[in-house]
Amino acid sequence: MISKTDPVRYYSCDTRPSRNSHITKFHVYDFDNTLFKSPAPNPLLFNEATVGMLTSAEHLATGGWWREVLVLRNLGDGFVEEQKKAWEGYWNEDVVELLRMSLEDEGALTIVMTGRRQELFADILKEMLKSKGLYDELDGLMLRSGDFSNTIEYKTHVLVDVLDAYPDIKEVVLYDDRKSQLNGFQKCLNEYTEAVRPDLISTLVPVFTEPVFLDPKAERLVVEDMLERHNELITKQHNLTPLPKLATSSLRKSTHYTSYTLDYDTKADIISKLVSNLPEVFTEDVIHTFKFQVDHIPIVRGIAGRVLSQKLKESNNQQTWKITHVGRNEDHIAVRVSPADGKEAQTLTTPSILPVASKGKSQVRPPEEFAQIDHWTEVDFDLTFNTTVTGLINFKIIHDGGPLKSKKQKQAAYQQAGIP
Repeated sequence: MISKTDPVRYYSCDTRPSRNSHITKFHVYDFDNTLFKSPAPNPLLFNEATVGMLTSAEHLATGGWWREVLVLRNLGDGFVEEQKKAWEGYWNEDVVELLRMSLEDEGALTIVMTGRRQELFADILKEMLKSKGLYDELDGLMLRSGDFSNTIEYKTHVLVDVLDAYPDIKEVVLYDDRKSQLNGFQKCLNEYTEAVRPDLISTLVPVFTEPVFLDPKAERLVVEDMLERHNELITKQHNLTPLPKLATSSLRKSTHYTSYTLDYDTKADIISKLVSNLPEVFTEDVIHTFKFQVDHIPIVRGIAGRVLSQKLKESNNQQTWKITHVGRNEDHIAVRVSPADGKEAQTLTTPSILPVASKGKSQVRPPEEFAQIDHWTEVDFDLTFNTTVTGLINFKIIHDGGPLKSKKQKQAAYQQAGIP
């Protein structure tokens, strides 16, 4: 049995020789959206409440999105094909290069540490890191195990154990994409430095990675599979804590908008050009705190009527637009657009607006919020783009059994499940 006096071997999901001499630095790399662009639930595919349910560990008996191996296995062209390509395009190459530099530093103890559960993700993360030529050089791959209540509790526990075991470490460098995690690390290091090692130098590096999503069809199938297994567990009355938040569930589909939609490459091109041409609008603070949309110009809510559908078909459901103005208030940024051919085009708002970015937890905000922007400035550069008319399909998770709201309902459910 490996002792906690050798924490690197103790916490690593694969036993490997320890390095005990000449270690003066400790470099820690997070995996999801730091080293690797991990897919999140697509806010254009699911409504806001459903995204919250999927990403919470409390609403699905399977543990939710971040405990679902199928998410990583269905990324891109699927596990088998992506493994052949070493998941090209999904790595944060700047951070990968920093990791390689850390691995070449003989004085640095270098690990990848993630809050993903070891029993679920050890095998697939090993394969992903091996495909990139990183795994065999690591001093450790740490995945969460044990009874830690959350990710930062686990990570700071490992951090302190490693520092205690390596008294010659003078410098700690941590890379992470989540501000909450970095704040937790900073609090832990401040306390450790004050109490144990006053000369310890720590550097916390925030990482920004653009969001990626599964193919919409694949994502829907993954979520349906998650719900099927969730329902099986609920029916068998296994894994029911906390029971009041769990009920058999299914997906319901509706057409959220009929819109002029932008493909991913067009969206990326527009964001790049807006940021480079309008630095006074897209400041560093905006880039890091606002959530970008640039997905669609809504025509009507729901499904277009027969007359409008016929009119849209006359243009082959295509429309080219030019950006004319940019507008911003405290929480929203949008651009006004007009048809490049000078003709009129029906849209939900007048003038026509393409929502660009918003501040807050939700990545998708109603277009009416952007229409309330008061100050608009004419742009002095040419930017045109193409769109295609589509119905934006929106899915939401429905509790088939209904929510357990009252105290009496909750007590009855617990009693039925045999939970005191």
